[in-house]
Amino acid sequence: MSRSASLPVLYEGEVKLTRKKLLNSITSATDLGNVQFLSSQTNFDDELLAHKVFLLLSWSVCWLQYGDHRPYAAASLLRRWRDRTEERASRRDTDSPNEFIQDLLFRWLDTNENARDPKNLNMVALLFGELIESGLFSFDQYIQRIIARGEPGLKLGEVCILTL
Repeated sequence: MSRSASLPVLYEGEVKLTRKKLLNSITSATDLGNVQFLSSQTNFDDELLAHKVFLLLSWSVCWLQYGDHRPYAAASLLRRWRDRTEERASRRDTDSPNEFIQDLLFRWLDTNENARDPKNLNMVALLFGELIESGLFSFDQYIQRIIARGEPGLKLGEVCILTL
């Protein structure tokens, strides 16, 4: 049975609201070491974990949210989760979370409306700059994936128009 089918809709909404409240309570003065947003589980197939990461990324770039600290906070929370999970994985001789994070970030960029909204472009750039700096996102791998898929605008004869 899927997770969403097993929980009442009201409960899902309350949990989602609680997660958003937690994110909105983060300020530039918040000690992110005390913020428990992502659990240190190592089950990378969990859609709840993917949902939380998508919520975190969307919150960090949405122009309707307040604060320039959000991309830094999101990258820091994701880095802390990766570090804890990687440490646990090395002790248990299981998979590293790095590939999982890459796939989630690629999927978020490809599918999320907040990632595509021109109003969020500066914050998306800031977020991914932080993710690259933290070793959480590989721009090279992303470009390789785009080329492999044959995205429009990559061939010499094609024109790609970016509207801002």
